[in-house]
Amino acid sequence: AAAARPGIAARAPGLLVSRGPWASQTRSVVVAASLLPQRAARRANVGLPKRSLSTIQEVPVPSMGDSITEGTVVEWSAEVGAAVAMDDVVVIIETDKVTVEVRAPAAGELTEQLAEIDAVVEVGQALFKLDTSKAGAAP
Repeated sequence: AAAARPGIAARAPGLLVSRGPWASQTRSVVVAASLLPQRAARRANVGLPKRSLSTIQEVPVPSMGDSITEGTVVEWSAEVGAAVAMDDVVVIIETDKVTVEVRAPAAGELTEQLAEIDAVVEVGQALFKLDTSKAGAAP
């Protein structure tokens, strides 16, 4: 076995060890060799799955209580193409026990209504779509 040279850290299998370029730096940086291809690919933006840049958000029918599984759409407070601010009422759903105002979770533009007035909708079902990239359009 070869003795470690002064100023050079010993290497473990699968690890690369480097020192800073200045003599005053005494801390070593250890990088797992298996991470190097991923880092290089990330820098080059090649070979990694692309992140979704979608700004369309589907808003579901919220929970309305323990025993309530569905409700009826009674009113759309915002039309398709309308700018909405965060927490604006977009649609109103009624059940035999409760009336629920479904609010916008973020500012944006209402792009699609996924249920008609008088339609029965289930908890968790997609209710409308909101384009959050157009958040500046909301008052």
